[in-house]
Amino acid sequence: LQLLEQDYQPRIAQFVQSGIFDVTAFMELAEQLTIVAEHYQCYPLEEWTHTLKKQTEMFDLKSISNTLANFNDLFKQLHALL
Repeated sequence: LQLLEQDYQPRIAQFVQSGIFDVTAFMELAEQLTIVAEHYQCYPLEEWTHTLKKQTEMFDLKSISNTLANFNDLFKQLHALL
């Protein structure tokens, strides 16, 4: 969780706040977090990254925005599990 909080949560918050849609950056983020999810066998995070990848591949900007905005909820859910 510390990795997510320190490295990824601020980056995702910046994406959400900026309103800039960089599909390449979103795909890279999803790839990086997929590796983290698989390494720690974290199914909820793996599911989130799969959703982000799929939305990015489809250029579904509205859904990407919602998924990124929901990262904090995912983080809270993971924190509650530990």
